[in-house]
Amino acid sequence: MLCVFDETNPTPDLLFRAALPGGGTCAGGPCWKSKGGDTFGYKNTAGASEGLIQARLHAGAAASAVIKGKGVHLSDRAYPLPHPTLPTPLRVQLSGDGGFCAETHYLAGGVLKNDPVRGTFRARGAP
Repeated sequence: MLCVFDETNPTPDLLFRAALPGGGTCAGGPCWKSKGGDTFGYKNTAGASEGLIQARLHAGAAASAVIKGKGVHLSDRAYPLPHPTLPTPLRVQLSGDGGFCAETHYLAGGVLKNDPVRGTFRARGAP
């Protein structure tokens, strides 16, 4: 599950939530594939049921996650993709089966792009 929280208030507000399926078949093959070592990728160009189309997860000391989505399914349900410029501080959390949970916080100084017209948010997480 991918969740985005607005942390400008003492009690964080859930802005966005979308599921990234744990298995399944996409374009005739598995949606998830090992990319070697501690890296795994997910690809479903159809946008799945909630609009997430691609993920790349890397475990270890330099852990990272990149999630991409597009289409109407990002916005046609509860906790849709927010339209205005995203607020900071912001927390993005990725959780999964077996107790997996990864998160990072984004502060205003780490934002590289926050474009509501193109729907793009890029930032470096706070340590």
